[in-house]
Amino acid sequence: MKNKLLLLFLSTFLIIGCSNNKQVDPALAGTITDPPAVEVAPADMSLTVINNTGHDLVGAQTWCMTGACDTPIPNGAKVKLESNMVDANTITIKMYPPADIDQPNPTTGVFQMNYQYWSGTAHVVCDNECNHGNPTASHPSSQFDNWLYVCEWAQDPSPKKGGINNTVTLTVKAK
Repeated sequence: MKNKLLLLFLSTFLIIGCSNNKQVDPALAGTITDPPAVEVAPADMSLTVINNTGHDLVGAQTWCMTGACDTPIPNGAKVKLESNMVDANTITIKMYPPADIDQPNPTTGVFQMNYQYWSGTAHVVCDNECNHGNPTASHPSSQFDNWLYVCEWAQDPSPKKGGINNTVTLTVKAK
């Protein structure tokens, strides 16, 4: 009998304690579960890409504004790739041959820029020329190339000149 009364007494507290009738102060509701607002540092560098290649492209970056990312660059579009890098950022764009070439050689190309951050500012450390972006007039991928891409820059992109906020127009053509 004692055990039954004790069991009934404990069960009552358990049922009352576990009910769903909890009162929550609305002023405090959500303060623990909502993530804090994250401030994003302003961009340290940008590369605006004007895509006149006849193909949709993707700008792959090792560090965008909050981490690595792939940014679509549709044909005919002007897309700004930005970074608030803490150390370094590499932009790589896979290039495609003109659509009117039946057997393109090479089948794809590569455009690449490298940036690093020191002394409180971003710097171009290796532009597309330094990275041997290909196929270009100065860096063919082989003697059998039948197409190339052309970069038209708003500013000199070389590391000596800076160009951390620049624009490049990309076009492709048969050789």
